[in-house]
Amino acid sequence: MIYLDYHATTPVDPRVADRVYHYMTQEFGNASSTDHEWGDRADTAIKQAAKQVADLVGASARDIIWTSGATESINLAIQGSLPAPRSRSGRGAGGFDVSAQPNGEGSHRIGLI
Repeated sequence: MIYLDYHATTPVDPRVADRVYHYMTQEFGNASSTDHEWGDRADTAIKQAAKQVADLVGASARDIIWTSGATESINLAIQGSLPAPRSRSGRGAGGFDVSAQPNGEGSHRIGLI
């Protein structure tokens, strides 16, 4: 059988599955809660993973953004590709002129699913 639905799911590299399993069962912690040891360890692991992914794709670790899944990732990519909305002064963030928006109303509306 040939599996052609890689958009739905893909096999996980066993090395990745082993690390994820380790952190889900033994080293679990909230990486945003850095006021305790478990959160500190989780934060360190997330930063190390970001560096490893960045090295793999030739990016900086600060360019790696973790999301909860495909929908969040797609919405982030769409929103990141849009020009900043105009402020009341007619200028975008930082005071730079912003080109006219495709819908002609000066703003985009994108709903997160």
